[in-house]
Order: sequence, then structure tokens, then C-alpha cells
Amino acid sequence: LAVSNAHGRFWLVVSAAGSNIRESPSLRNKVVGLQAVGDVVQALEFSPEGAGWIRMSAGWIRVADGGRAILRGMDAQYRSLGTGERYVVVAKDVQLLGGPSPAARSVGRKVAGDIFDVVGAYQYDGTWLRLREMSVTAEGPTIAWVAVAGVHRDTMVRRFVFSPSDDIWQVADSEPVKIRAGPSTHAQRLGTQDVGTMVQVSGTVDFDGGWVKLKVAPACARGRAAWMRQSNGTSRIFLRKAARGMLVNNV
Repeated sequence: LAVSNAHGRFWLVVSAAGSNIRESPSLRNKVVGLQAVGDVVQALEFSPEGAGWIRMSAGWIRVADGGRAILRGMDAQYRSLGTGERYVVVAKDVQLLGGPSPAARSVGRKVAGDIFDVVGAYQYDGTWLRLREMSVTAEGPTIAWVAVAGVHRDTMVRRFVFSPSDDIWQVADSEPVKIRAGPSTHAQRLGTQDVGTMVQVSGTVDFDGGWVKLKVAPACARGRAAWMRQSNGTSRIFLRKAARGMLVNNV
């Protein structure tokens, strides 16, 4: 029996104990594996036996146990994102999970300033992003998800929209301005630029007070991308755009 739209294609395991995978849609049949809480499974076939079963590549799994949900349909809350949709980690670090659930197993980690492509978003108890790249685990490559916000609703990642430019900016703060490995105040500090120094940039992003990417990274960056913050988002200005034609002083 083929899966219809009414039954859905993708399902999230929500039972805290996970669920057994069986050879066929019956509790009397052999257990061939376990699907953990937070895992996402793809339905290939549906059986109305009992409270409902779906078949995935590894076998059959129950939709519910009496009135207790084992799986939750994802299709209505999931949307595919276009090519080129990118996000950046602005928190100190984020855990990559095997499914869009805080209970899902960890499959990797990204740190402040890391930029990544996403292919989809799932909206349920917050927003979850599905990464384009696969995480490599001991069990092999697996799909990775990341939460947009943390448990205290603090922002973990932001949409990364890079606007190319070829402008010169000048350090306008009363103190040297930090150079970081990514557009985040938690990204690794690489060095500083002194007051009055002019830098040529290759582009900007406009969140958290705005950031500029240096076109020619200073020696302290050691070949890595180098970013500087434009302002603190309120009254403190770190960089101001300079007039065209001014000399660039890189350190």
C-alpha cells in the first residue's frame, strides 16, 4: 500500500524510548533494529494495522501506541529552501543533531563564525534548519539539523546574506577594534586594528550591528578570513566608511 499525502512522507520519532523496527507491521514479528528519539524517518509504505505502521528502508515502525504518539508527521511544518540559503553560527558553538529535536543524538558541532548551507526548515517548537552537508559519524554519513534558537531562546545562528563591495572603512572607535575569524563576537579573535587605520573590504553582512569582511586579511589572520564589526548595534561606532581613493593601511 503506497503512502498517500494523508499519511505523510517524513516522520519524527517523538517517543522518549524510541521505537523498535520490525520485519513486518505486527508486534508479533521480529525486531530488527531501534529508531532513536529525534530521528527522522522516511515512509515508503503505510499499513493501517493497529494504530498504523510505516515502512522505511530498515523495516516497519509503529505510528502510535494506543493514545501515545511514537511518530509525528513533519510534512506540514517542513519547507524546502532555495539554493544559496546560508546561515552563520553567532553563538559560541552549536550542536548538530540527528533530527529536529533537542532529544536527538549529537552528530557534530560548529563554532562561532562557521558558515553553512541549508536545504530546509522545520517549524515545531522553534525553527530547525537542515544542513546541506552530511555529518560523518561512526555509523556513517547522516543528515544534520541545528536549532535557530537555544533552550533560553537566545539566537544561535543567523541568516547569512553577504553583500559584495569594494569600499574602504576606517577605525572610528576610541580603542583598537578586534579582528575575528567570523561575523560573531564569539568567533576567534585574530588581532586588532588601531584607531584611524583604514581597511579595504570585500563585502558586508547587516546583523548584530553589521560586519565587514576584509579584502586583504592582515598577517595575524594567518590565511583565514578576517572580519570586523561596524558597531555594537546601538550608539557605539567601531568603523565608518571612508571616502573613495584614500590609502589603505593594512597591518
